[in-house]
Amino acid sequence: MGRSDRGVARAPTLLRALAMTAAAAAVFAVHPVRAETGGSPPAPAEAAKGGEGGHGGHKMGAPAVPACLDPLPRCAPTAEPAFARDGTLWLAFPVGDKLYVASSRDAGTSFSPPVVAASVTGGVIDANGEARPKITALPNGTLLLSYTARPEKSYDGAISLVRSTDGGKTFSAPEPLLDAMGQRFEVFLVSSNGRVYAAWLDKRDAAAAKQAGQAFAGSGIAVGWSDDGAKSFAGKKILMDHSCECCRVSAALAPDGQPVFAWRQVYDNNLRDHYVAKLSTDGATLAGGGARQRGRMGDGLSASWALAHDRRRRELACRLVHQRQGAQRALLRLERRRREKLLRSAKIRRRREGALACRDPLLEN
Repeated sequence: MGRSDRGVARAPTLLRALAMTAAAAAVFAVHPVRAETGGSPPAPAEAAKGGEGGHGGHKMGAPAVPACLDPLPRCAPTAEPAFARDGTLWLAFPVGDKLYVASSRDAGTSFSPPVVAASVTGGVIDANGEARPKITALPNGTLLLSYTARPEKSYDGAISLVRSTDGGKTFSAPEPLLDAMGQRFEVFLVSSNGRVYAAWLDKRDAAAAKQAGQAFAGSGIAVGWSDDGAKSFAGKKILMDHSCECCRVSAALAPDGQPVFAWRQVYDNNLRDHYVAKLSTDGATLAGGGARQRGRMGDGLSASWALAHDRRRRELACRLVHQRQGAQRALLRLERRRREKLLRSAKIRRRREGALACRDPLLEN
């Protein structure tokens, strides 16, 4: 079997896994609708006006009001699923000031009793469709959870991490990803060699500009990585400034194993559009380019997008679907022609025999 054939064979498995993850998220949460070109980074934009967000009525998602305060997924304003290598479905969900974790070994039909992974005092947990706690199952069995805690009337939050090495029975004490405030919208992904990559929106440069009395639009994209099972992270630097401060980050691994990130970038005149960039092998730079369509989003309209996890596999999956559809169409044409031929034969037979009725060849098949 050639490389292309193997990609085709893996495509349905990938699609099934993505579908199961999406279905799990849909069951327990209602998320509000919210290439690499080698080009140079966009020019810094002018400072946004109109308060936080500052782009045509697009506001940061506020925490949803839970239906109840029981430690159950149905009481959570949002939830995040993740599959482990052994097929276990893990679910992280916040209720009140606590973050819970539950697992399922029957694809979400039933879940284990929830375990408290972390608690927040003196603030709230970011819990909406744009910013919500994350859970990642590492290859060695460790569970990595992250969440953003912030003041109730402020979006200036801080990302914290907790880990479990005993299958979700207990979790470590929360540890801040950074010592500074102003981080949200984190995303994690794991490479084939076990390195954990992280990216998030970071307002350290924005805070410094504000302190210096300088205008600054949006936030920044910061990246870090861990080679010790997420016990510690290196890098943690802002690699590109002026990202939209209220839209989430997406991430995927390129065919060579390097992470690719996508976000909304603030361009000149406060125009906000998608930007996709790949992390360099030394983790020092992000190289990429803006979206092809530079049309301005309508007032109050959020960007709804997701980064393709593997363009090659998607192309192979689409090709496989088209091939199957083409084969089905060909079979239908052959069947139609066969029936038409049989009908013509039946008519000819009736005319020859001069009979009022005859055996219909279609009934014999």
